[in-house]
Amino acid sequence: MDIDGRSAIARRYKDIIAAHVSDLGGADHLSEAQLTLIRRVATLTVVLEQMDSEFAIEDGVKDRDFELYQRGSNTLRRLLETLGTTKGRKAKLVNEATDLNEYLRSKRNGRVRILDMEAAE
Repeated sequence: MDIDGRSAIARRYKDIIAAHVSDLGGADHLSEAQLTLIRRVATLTVVLEQMDSEFAIEDGVKDRDFELYQRGSNTLRRLLETLGTTKGRKAKLVNEATDLNEYLRSKRNGRVRILDMEAAE
């Protein structure tokens, strides 16, 4: 058991939390409920990563283990959707071009814009 948080798993857990908190705008912008969900995401991620490693080492996967893995993966996906981290917040290139030549003409004319993915959808 890792009491002081220095094991690889404890560091990974903390890194996952930090990454999701950052993705969602920082701790100052998150409610306690969101922080709780982020901790659950980190826990599930670490457990599923451990299972990934075990599956790679073992010859076969027990049905019970695979069922737990599948349920954990689905729960993780739902938590990420609830947090809004699956929609992608990085900018993407948006234009009305249908081929490369039209794209290049649009770019020269200044019609190619960078928009937030959520705004583009």
